[in-house]
Amino acid sequence: MTSKRVFLIAIAALLWCSAALAEPAGGFSRPVALEPDILFWTKVYTQVDTRGGLIHDNSHLGVVYEVLRFPERAGRRTQRRLVKAAKQRNKSILLRLAKGKRENLTQDEARVLALWPEGVSNKTLRAATRRLRFQLGQSDKFQAGLARSGIWEAHIREILIGMGLPEGLVALPHVESSFNPKARSRVGAAGLWQFTRSTGRRFMRVDRSVDERMDPYLSTVAAAKLLSHNYSATGAWPLAITSYNHGTAGVRRAARKLGTKDITRIVREYKSRRFGFASRNFYVAFLAAVEIHFNPEKYFDAIPRHSPPATQLVRVPDYVSVNTLQRVLGVDRDVLREHNPALRPSIWRGAKYVPRGFELRIPASAPRDEMLAALSQINEDERYGSQQRDRSYKVRRGNTLAGIAKHFEVDVDDLVAVNDLKNRHRIRVGQVLALPLPDGVKVDPAARVPSASPAVTLPEPTLVAENGQYTVRSGDSVWLIARRLGVGEEILVSLNDLGDGERIHVGQVLRVEPETPQPVVVASMDVASMNVAGLDMPAVSAPVSVQESTQESVEESVEESVEESVEESVEESVEESVEESVEESVEESVPQATVLVANELTSVEEASEAVEIVEDPVPEHVSDGLIARVEQAEPLSAEEAEEIAPALLPMVQPDLVADPSDYSVVANDSIEVQAAET
Repeated sequence: MTSKRVFLIAIAALLWCSAALAEPAGGFSRPVALEPDILFWTKVYTQVDTRGGLIHDNSHLGVVYEVLRFPERAGRRTQRRLVKAAKQRNKSILLRLAKGKRENLTQDEARVLALWPEGVSNKTLRAATRRLRFQLGQSDKFQAGLARSGIWEAHIREILIGMGLPEGLVALPHVESSFNPKARSRVGAAGLWQFTRSTGRRFMRVDRSVDERMDPYLSTVAAAKLLSHNYSATGAWPLAITSYNHGTAGVRRAARKLGTKDITRIVREYKSRRFGFASRNFYVAFLAAVEIHFNPEKYFDAIPRHSPPATQLVRVPDYVSVNTLQRVLGVDRDVLREHNPALRPSIWRGAKYVPRGFELRIPASAPRDEMLAALSQINEDERYGSQQRDRSYKVRRGNTLAGIAKHFEVDVDDLVAVNDLKNRHRIRVGQVLALPLPDGVKVDPAARVPSASPAVTLPEPTLVAENGQYTVRSGDSVWLIARRLGVGEEILVSLNDLGDGERIHVGQVLRVEPETPQPVVVASMDVASMNVAGLDMPAVSAPVSVQESTQESVEESVEESVEESVEESVEESVEESVEESVEESVEESVPQATVLVANELTSVEEASEAVEIVEDPVPEHVSDGLIARVEQAEPLSAEEAEEIAPALLPMVQPDLVADPSDYSVVANDSIEVQAAET
């Protein structure tokens, strides 16, 4: 064989290898310049489990100083102490090298110096002391996720193919949740695809009876729609996937600032307080997950995949208790609960009914004709015309969670769970808390078709004056005011000559023309009979059009530096306050007086840390802001939260926000962007 032929074969092999790197399994571009980052996450996902981790440079991921192993049964405090000591140890080494030491090196000093290019400057080494970071290993979680992925992978692929999306997106739940459908993050994201409430509501039903984020089948459709939207908005899959974490507004801003859609340049060069470690690494971590998911045998011993359960969907004809469904269908309660994770705990407690039209998933072994017949023959006195009403309490100055729980004879843990509170020691004046039913209190089945009972009349100031005017308060937005008062947003804008995106300010008087609130009709989706190829669903752009237009308005009207400041000022507590204050059942129309009393806008203040209610105690026969509102979510301990944290654990950052979708007026008359992210 001639040398020329050998040379040509070598060139062909090199080109083939480059192509393999550029187009890995899944069909996503894999830039050569990002290989060190991809290999870092591959190591995290395959070589180090959650009993240890890596001490590394947070900008140059190829620089790994130390692999840390925790002792058996080491608690969180011990682990934190060991991590801190390891960081300090490597920082001391870097500082000695940064002073110019290059001779008579210790073994550790030589090891650290060898991680950097020959001739590295003292300045570079000194800067590296500020970038030491610990990354928890994930190999055990990734293997568990691979096993679980077998349950939903076929469904996910079917949805992706039906929407014309790359099949490689099937690996994204590894990064988001380790394929754990019960996962909940510290920032309120939930489910297999880790949607926050606000983003989830753009594509799914998320209310006090149903949370479709927790259903892997329904949330997969929502995730596909969101990813399709991200791609339409950014025009490149690396940017679309990064947007899943950072939001399309932030990613498009990065591309605009740098004048490129090159993910390598964006990851390496874009600087922003919001574009932190999580956002910079989301795409490379995803590429690592894609590689491992499609080639698991390269990294692990054989991992048996779980098989999907054989199920079918039946439509619930009316509002029905879960006890009734369990009896007439002959399906075990635990089986029903396992197959229907979207139903909130309040339904399983009996505080709410399974909604009319809900697509109930049951074992396929149950004869379908018999199941449908059983549902159609439910006794009239077990069918209900509307959902059970909730009850809630509006926090007043001096209240504490323990005091409220004691007064209403409910458990503090239940109160925390019902309201998804992250801190039981922190509630706000004006915050509306849903109240669980006291122990021993049963749901009254006599109210088969509950009437719209009037709200408890309380000496609280009304929102709308007799002359039909409303005074803007701190935290208000046009959208929020319209929703609270049952007024069409466009009517509110027209009545007050508000231009597109025009600001409102605290103290401004608005004319109001109330309308009778109409029930929100929620169309349930028959997944079983759905034409996946066509996916007969609303277009992707429909749920996000308002958000997009608002986002464009913000980007065009606010200078970059100011916009960054506004986005940074959005805190999780503010977002949750808005979400909680406006959250109401989508199954029924609540009388306007009830909504106004229970959800009155007030200033946000810290509640006292007292052990009991110290001011304005609630009379036994009537409570402040009390209406028929109750629900519950399962409590999650800190240990459980840590256990089911997403695979990209340290990359979940509470200060990250997605596309702005609404404006609020804060106390200083400035505008605050309400935002959320997946």
